[in-house]
Amino acid sequence: MESFSDLYDAIEECDSIIFDLTHSFRYLPMLFFSILNYAQYLKHISVEGIYYGAYEARTDAAAPVFDMLDAYTVMQWANAADAFTSYGIADKLYWQIKKQDLEFSDSKKLSDSILKVSNNMNYSRGQRIFEGKMFSHCIEKINIYKNSADIKVNPILLPILDTVEQKLKEFNTDDALNFIPAVKWYIAHDMPSEAISMLKEGIVTYLIVHSGKDYKTPQLRLVLGQRLSFITKYNSFEYKGSQLQWKEIVESIMKTEFAVKVKPVIESFNSFRNDLDHGGFVEQARSPENLRNEIESAFNAVLEVFKGEGIIP
Repeated sequence: MESFSDLYDAIEECDSIIFDLTHSFRYLPMLFFSILNYAQYLKHISVEGIYYGAYEARTDAAAPVFDMLDAYTVMQWANAADAFTSYGIADKLYWQIKKQDLEFSDSKKLSDSILKVSNNMNYSRGQRIFEGKMFSHCIEKINIYKNSADIKVNPILLPILDTVEQKLKEFNTDDALNFIPAVKWYIAHDMPSEAISMLKEGIVTYLIVHSGKDYKTPQLRLVLGQRLSFITKYNSFEYKGSQLQWKEIVESIMKTEFAVKVKPVIESFNSFRNDLDHGGFVEQARSPENLRNEIESAFNAVLEVFKGEGIIP
């Protein structure tokens, strides 16, 4: 670790580094690769080149010099892939793929498509998630990259694209059930507030779509959401003011078998969703583990209703 500190301390903020590893002990290249990776995030350095003079491979003319930057780049791809697969964050992957994009026409560029998916998921852009076009467009461009014959795609990228495609293929175009893979995404990436919001809004969307109404109507969504969440144990839901124009539609939706079965599950959201919305400043704040368990249980309960109604297999 002393060598690590000595080398790291020699690097200045925002340095551009060219590293020659020709004359070194054999362990030093591995050590310095890790230092470069470390300093790239903490000191914002850029690595311009890594060279090795292969004296053992010399000919009568000269010894070849190998550019080892590609070997270091593998670590950058690994970090980018981990950020996307573990957290759904595509910023690093975007910049890595953008370098490859330079060889493709604008209509075939992949980096913007992946970043669009990531941003819309992370900001819970429900309408775009339900429309699903961003997922299909991204998969189309992934397939262009994977099947490119005239442009050589970086082989490091191909397994990553397989992983990205697996995450996106559950989403369909114009599908009210897209909230199901979206909630899976949020649970897998430990985004509890987004998971429970998407779960409720997804059910509201599904019910409105299957009533033949426009799911983009804000007030209809609001009134139906309130009606689903309202606990009717002690009194009945009262329609007031502008809510009255939606009473007939909402009550007809609430009489459907699916709504009857899913309402108790949505009622159960109230307490832990309130806990999340108020940052734990409630009378009985839950632990993160309990919140996660309750969200997963609620999601599984909704899936069971969908399965019981034959909506999903």
